[in-house]
Amino acid sequence: MRTIQTDLRVHACTLRDASQATSFASATMLGEETPRAVESLSAAEPPLGDPDSTSFHLDDYADLLAREAPVEHRSVGLIYCFPDNLKYEHNLTLVGSNTPGGDRLLAGLAGDRAMQHSPMALGFTAATDLWASWCVAVHREEIASIAMTARIGPRGAEAGVITVPELRGRGFAKAATSGWASLPSLKGRALAMSWPKQSIERQKWISNTPG
Repeated sequence: MRTIQTDLRVHACTLRDASQATSFASATMLGEETPRAVESLSAAEPPLGDPDSTSFHLDDYADLLAREAPVEHRSVGLIYCFPDNLKYEHNLTLVGSNTPGGDRLLAGLAGDRAMQHSPMALGFTAATDLWASWCVAVHREEIASIAMTARIGPRGAEAGVITVPELRGRGFAKAATSGWASLPSLKGRALAMSWPKQSIERQKWISNTPG
């Protein structure tokens, strides 16, 4: 699958191509006319069947979006659209947001220096850095991997995933991501995650994920 992503200061646009069909999703902070104009262009977009292909209308999308805010960065990457009822078999402990276990974890992060070690290794400075909705994979009573909501809208949500460096490659990210996809707060939304196409390890994640 393929994404053409334009990151803006206050909003983001993602154009997705899956084999023959192209769909469009935009952040709610855009004005009313811009999403319609971009969606109209995307309807005429040729299928992006080759990993190195580029959107035919990429410059046109950027021009339209620049009317609302400066286009500071343009990037090409991959997007994985989660299947319904994503499952990953594991025996790891998962803790989700808006649950009693999640509340205890947040309280521990706020007051227990031992629990703060792994989040700090990931670059977090406070419990509020966890963006709801989130799911954590736990290893030996410490956070091993975090899947949290990087973007969300009425119809879709995108996951961001990060794992403690020394625990990577052991299935923690897969478990946390599958737990995130099962959170009740995300029910009814199309779920996805995206990354630069140069990220080979996450492409392997796709190829090894059921569905």
